[in-house]
Amino acid sequence: MYGQFTERYEEGLRVIAAGIHKKGGVKKYGRVNIRIGRINEKYPSVHRMYQIELTEDEKDCCTSMTWHKIQQAVVDRENIYGVYFLRTSITDRSESFIRTVYNCIREVENTFRTLKTDLDLRPICHKTDEASAAHLHPGLMAYWVVNTIRYQLKTNGITSQWRELVRVMNTQKSVTTTMLNDRDEHISIRCCSQPAPKVAVIYHTLNLKPAPFVRKKSVVPKTELKKNHNIDLQMDTG
Repeated sequence: MYGQFTERYEEGLRVIAAGIHKKGGVKKYGRVNIRIGRINEKYPSVHRMYQIELTEDEKDCCTSMTWHKIQQAVVDRENIYGVYFLRTSITDRSESFIRTVYNCIREVENTFRTLKTDLDLRPICHKTDEASAAHLHPGLMAYWVVNTIRYQLKTNGITSQWRELVRVMNTQKSVTTTMLNDRDEHISIRCCSQPAPKVAVIYHTLNLKPAPFVRKKSVVPKTELKKNHNIDLQMDTG
């Protein structure tokens, strides 16, 4: 985790430094410091080990940005690392295999945790085993779907958690517009918004169309009550 945070933090610094030399990028000294502050806030456990230096000109614009690790801070950080133990009954396999099995179990637990929340599968208030099994069956079916989707995405380098995938896909919306024309007809037009770049990548990876449905239009004519004047009401006087 420390290695991932360090890599992401340095990548953020490279983006900021590239903006200083890029046309239209952020060059003002104050705004560059704001960007650095934001990335420091995002990675609080890493930024303390870096010394960042900015140079500016007479126009209060940054001309260069450099950084380096503070060796003493790195040593202090490494001294507080612990050791992660995995207890298992598997004895005839390698450590990499045990770690793979452990990560698979964590993936299953995390996915079920999300699915139980999204599908409202908890708490289980049933009294019989048959009712409880029927309650959990949609979760198992949903997990198979989720696992298939995530496997296809992982093989193409998309390793986001299911909760993050749901959040990204929810950025695409369906919009329904209703109106009334001069003939008192109700017209409904339903269309789908254009997918964001991340959503488009997911669609392309899964070989799906970028729009779940095409533009739909429906017209509901005005209903009128027709009176039949040829009906004679007869009263039975007995």
